[in-house]
Parts: sequence; C-alpha cells; structure tokens
Amino acid sequence: MRSRFDEQLALLNRELIEMGALCEEVIALSAQALTEGNAELAARVAPLDQEIDRKEREIESLCLKLLLQQQPVAKDLRQISAALKMITDMERIGDQAEDIAEIITFLGGRGAENSNLLREMARSTIKMVTESVDAYVKHDTALADQVIAEDDTVDDYFARVKKDLIKRIAQDPDDGEFALDLLMIAKYFERIGDHAVNIMESAHELHEKGLHFSGDAAKELRTLCDALLETLDLAFQAFEKDDLAIAHQVEPLEEVIDTLNLELKNRHIKRLQNEECTVELGYIYQDLLTNIERISDHCSNIAGVLIEIDEKQNIHKYLYKLKETDETFQESYHEYLNHYYLELGQPSLDEVIDA
Repeated sequence: MRSRFDEQLALLNRELIEMGALCEEVIALSAQALTEGNAELAARVAPLDQEIDRKEREIESLCLKLLLQQQPVAKDLRQISAALKMITDMERIGDQAEDIAEIITFLGGRGAENSNLLREMARSTIKMVTESVDAYVKHDTALADQVIAEDDTVDDYFARVKKDLIKRIAQDPDDGEFALDLLMIAKYFERIGDHAVNIMESAHELHEKGLHFSGDAAKELRTLCDALLETLDLAFQAFEKDDLAIAHQVEPLEEVIDTLNLELKNRHIKRLQNEECTVELGYIYQDLLTNIERISDHCSNIAGVLIEIDEKQNIHKYLYKLKETDETFQESYHEYLNHYYLELGQPSLDEVIDA
C-alpha cells in the first residue's frame, strides 16, 4: 500500500517538473518576443499557456485522488497541499506570459486614452462579477447569459481603449509611460471579466448537472464573494475618483481574501477526506476559489498602478515594505479579517493568523 502511494507521489513530482518546464518555456518565449517585438513569437505563447492549463487540471486530479484514496497525514498531506498551491502559481505564470504576449501584439502602435471609455469598461466588469456571483447563488441561467453578453461588451471596450491609447502615444510620445499604465489598468479590468465568465461557467455547470454544495461550503463561498465584491468596489472607487486613500485600502482586504482562500481550501480538503463532498463538486469548488482569488489580485494590481502613478514609487518595493512594517496596513488587515471570519463562524482568529 505504501509502495503504491510512494509511486504516486513520485508521479506527482514528475508532473510538477514537466509543468515547471512548460512555465520556463513560456516565460522565455514571451520575453524573447518582447525584446524582439516579434508578434509571430508572441502568437506561440497562447498554445503553451493552454498546455499549462491542461497540466494543472491533470495534477489537481492526481492530488485529489491521493487525498481521497490514501488520506495522507503530516508530511505527505503537506506535500500534496503544497503541490496544489504550486500548480495555481504556475498556471498564473502562464497567464501572465500570455498577457505579455497579447500586449506585444499592439505595442507597435502607440495610443491615446479616453477616460470615459475606461470608466464604462470598469462598470461593465463590476456588473459581470456581481451577476456571475448571483448566477451561482441563485442558480439563475438568465443571469449567466447576461454575463456572456457583458463579456463581449467589455472586450469591445478594451479594443476601443487600446485604439485610443495608441493614438495618444503617437500624438505625445512623452506621455507614453502614463498611457501604458492606463492600458495595464484596462487589461486588468478585462481579465477580471474573463474570471467572472469562469465563475458563471461553474454556476452553469452546477445547475445543468443538478449539483449542490453542502451548507458549509455554500456559506464559505458567500463570505468569500462578499469580501471580493467589497474589494472590487474599492478598486473601482479608487480608479473613478483617483483617490489614493481608497487605493491604499485595497491591499489589506486583498490579503484577507488570500487568507480566507487558504482556509477554505483546507476545509474543502477535510470534507473530501471525510467523503462529505464528491470529486466532481471538488473541481467546481476549486475553480471558484481560484477565479475569486485572481479577481482580487487584479483589484490589487489596479490600486497598485494608481499608487505608482501618483506617488512615483516602485509598487513591488512598496508592497513589501507595506506588509512588513506598516502598522496601518496591519490594523486594516486584522479588522477585515475579524469581520469576515465572524461571517465564517471561525472560533479562533489567532489560529488563522498563526497558520
């Protein structure tokens, strides 16, 4: 029995190595395309990203089977849990490489920005997220169809914003850096829309197959969605009002969503081990958690770009210093954490903070 388990762990390691190699390849390819301005190289990134996505699902399936069939503990459990987290991070690397490749295809132009278009795009994106969450909660197929239609609208807005930014840079090259920052904001909103579609598809799958989460799982997702919608609202307000005070509120709440996400994944693993949840529902649950976390990350990115523009500081150094030494950040983080853990019915906040 143990030898079979060891063989499966060895297989897991090989799969992780293969996925890592794909990530290295896609990063190298997108970097080469960027430095050479080569659209043909950039076009080769998307198929690689799809392969990374496929590999993620295969490894996730293997991990869930190991959790259900072997019920590992201690070191083995930590190894499998770490693998689940790793594949999420590696899949994001593939997504970011594809983002770079997409930007390369139109950076040869240069642009000009229409702030009204960008605001409308942001509003449509927020509507998509709200409707996708509602479609999941209410099992509403009509809302799901609206999300699909709204996604086309957001894609159209992005194309128009991109075109205007290209004109702006052509007319005033000195303003190019700012225009590209705006373009990145537009791209983050567009990606949020994509994740909203993914959430809607999970809701649609639940409805079509007549599946239902347990009461605990549904309550957990509702709490996480509440935190997400608050984060999205803050990011939009910060952008619309160009308000740095609001922008600075985004990161503590985004960090709380990361903490909640990890807690919910751990609870989900326990339900799988106790056979309180099926593997099929497990896939959908994991997809929802992943897409919610990514939308939250994009909200953080939007706020970060606004801070970088107005305060003229490197956002990565800023975030590192913020999380390590800023007392206001820590106070906000713990305030948000207390609020949402009360919603979850978490008895001991100290256990979560120490985890």
